Amino acid sequence: MDPALTNRIKDLYRIQRKLDILNQEKSILNKEIGNYIWKHRLENKRFKIGDRFLSYKEEEQLQSFSQKYVNSGLKDYYQDPDEADQVYQYLLDNRKAVKKYKLKMTKK
Repeated sequence: MDPALTNRIKDLYRIQRKLDILNQEKSILNKEIGNYIWKHRLENKRFKIGDRFLSYKEEEQLQSFSQKYVNSGLKDYYQDPDEADQVYQYLLDNRKAVKKYKLKMTKK
């Protein structure tokens, strides 16, 4: 393998390890700060930190549009499990395949 490529891959690995650690720390801090704000009823307060603001907001997120959800929804809608299964299978069989390329780093 090309030594320059090997070095770039090692750089990527080193950065990914740092990001993993930082993401863990960020997750812990988000929970701690969120719990503190909730406990002390500071939900509507904005905190200025340097050139940024931190606020605690409630957001509504829709359930994921998964295969399980679609199948369940079709059965509810059609009231006929066989017909729902046919429509579900049709949807699964007629999905368009799209090729995407990406670098993926895994732990093992």
